[in-house]
Amino acid sequence: MSTKYICKRCNYTTLMQKDMFKHMRKKNVCHKNLEAHCLSDDQLSVLSLMPYSNEKNIINQEEIEYLKDSTIITDNINELLKDIENIQKDKLKKCKYCNESFDKILDLKKHVVLNCFYKDIQKKNNDNSNIDNSTNINMEDSNKYNNNYNHSTINNTNSNNTINNNINNNITNIIVEIKNPVPFDEDWDISKIHSDTKMAVVFNNLMYTTLLEEILKNDSNLNVIIDKKSKSGMVYKNDIDKYIKMKLNDINDRTMEKLKNQLLSINEEIKPKIFDDTHVFNRRMINKKYIDYCKHEDLQHQVSICLSNVYDKKTKEAVEKSKSVTGKPLEKLGGY
Repeated sequence: MSTKYICKRCNYTTLMQKDMFKHMRKKNVCHKNLEAHCLSDDQLSVLSLMPYSNEKNIINQEEIEYLKDSTIITDNINELLKDIENIQKDKLKKCKYCNESFDKILDLKKHVVLNCFYKDIQKKNNDNSNIDNSTNINMEDSNKYNNNYNHSTINNTNSNNTINNNINNNITNIIVEIKNPVPFDEDWDISKIHSDTKMAVVFNNLMYTTLLEEILKNDSNLNVIIDKKSKSGMVYKNDIDKYIKMKLNDINDRTMEKLKNQLLSINEEIKPKIFDDTHVFNRRMINKKYIDYCKHEDLQHQVSICLSNVYDKKTKEAVEKSKSVTGKPLEKLGGY
């Protein structure tokens, strides 16, 4: 039987549990691969902690569905790693949280990771913050939800099939054109931004982040997927290379350069509608803001936070967009 551990964030692979734990304890978090963006931090952590046997993780997707929006485990990962190490070192087979006994050490590890550790941290968080229990995920409730979901899915199968059959009978040929994102090295497509909006952007004191927000409303421009935790991201390069990794700082630097160029282009586009002095002033402000960004490290840091926040809000949509490219589902300033 072949057993190994795979980091679901970056695909780091090892045969030894201790090596995976060392990897997960690194101060600098590893860079997310493209597929990792479809899972929550806790789902990634759980799958990385548990071994693969014959190329299959001992935990299946359904068992971690309740963690789809959770970071509780990841936020307390060092405490969990210590629990697992103690189980291994002392050859424990009884859970210290609920006293349930197991025949195998691995079964106890899985139980702690999937159940009791999560519940214990959740209880502590509730006690500390006095958050209403109804706002927190409960493992038993999540299991009931899954059962209800499966039950409703089965009950709805026939009606869904009937609807699908009716649609298929009436529509025989549907051609859906799925376009890849604009390559990150190229200018974004701003043709869908209304001329009045373009003018408003140029006159906005936060013109750079405002333009980026407008740009990302067009899904063909969703060519960046960032991971703020590892300060890295994936950008769409071209039809051949697909997505490549980039440091977050490099993404933001290139973003600022592109925004500057397109702001200048917009300023030229609206020139006939404004006074000459205003056109000149706008051009100077666009260039000044970019030059200031390049010169001052503190400003770079603040602006990078702004840009990262804008990208982060569109992460889920950008991940969905990436599916059309890969052909598979994927497991302090207010602006500038």
